[in-house]
Amino acid sequence: MREYLQDDYAANRAVKQVLREGLFKSEKFLEFNCNRVVDSLKEFRLWLADFADRGGGPMENSLVAKTERVYQNAHGKKRIIISAPLMLRRLRNLVG
Repeated sequence: MREYLQDDYAANRAVKQVLREGLFKSEKFLEFNCNRVVDSLKEFRLWLADFADRGGGPMENSLVAKTERVYQNAHGKKRIIISAPLMLRRLRNLVG
């Protein structure tokens, strides 16, 4: 997927600034894969449309077409797994 990451970059800059200014202290940082599981093409299309509507990136017709093709040719129980890295940082407020 081609995602728009401007909001992520702005959030990273804001965290760096409050750490630099001594307003907060970083206590813990975790990075892990976040998996979203959908059971049907309809659910996948709804998730992708919602993602695009929220400014996450353009609706990619080629991705939808490829996913539909693979899903239709799969045998047995079918699921679509959407995997992306997720980063969490716990901050402690030092001024309040």
